[in-house]
Amino acid sequence: MSSGYFSTIEFDHWMEDCEAAAAQTFNPRLTLVAPSMGAIIGVKLAQRNPGWVTGLLLPAPAITIFEASIRHWYDNEICPEDKARLDRGETVDVQTYWGRLPLRKGVLDRTYAAMLDLSRPISVAGARVVMLHGKKDNVVHYTESFRLQEMLEDTTGPIDVVLSENGNHRLNDMTDLLLLSGLLDMIVEDEDEMEEY
Repeated sequence: MSSGYFSTIEFDHWMEDCEAAAAQTFNPRLTLVAPSMGAIIGVKLAQRNPGWVTGLLLPAPAITIFEASIRHWYDNEICPEDKARLDRGETVDVQTYWGRLPLRKGVLDRTYAAMLDLSRPISVAGARVVMLHGKKDNVVHYTESFRLQEMLEDTTGPIDVVLSENGNHRLNDMTDLLLLSGLLDMIVEDEDEMEEY
């Protein structure tokens, strides 16, 4: 499990935290709500635990955000002094969409290696998948949801992509929250119907 400190956490720690929390539910069927980069964790959890994750609600899935932001920053935008510090293993504070974050080169490399492999279809082992994406998302373009939809396989039922006309990346206005709640209800109802068969 992770320390909880961003300066020492790695993507695999988030994955371990999620698996540990899910194991504590003692529920043989899990429906995960995995927003933004959490979509990577949700999909990986479904891959690692076939049949356990039966539903995935993925608001604004950010499946390529690492490559599009942090990796791009490291390869193209970092000043030479900070790049040298990172290459020596030092921590550098970076201004991001989420605020100032401490980053280390090893964390960058291992996180990049932990991302979804988008070069081949991605199995989610029988999970029902629904994505909600805001058309006004300025962090992850809504077409990323359609890209992920094309990559997923081994799902239960269709893979739905629902667009919110005015939704931003956080999908946090009342209209979007009600929509999220309704989509979650739909996934759970679909799971209940499948269990009856």
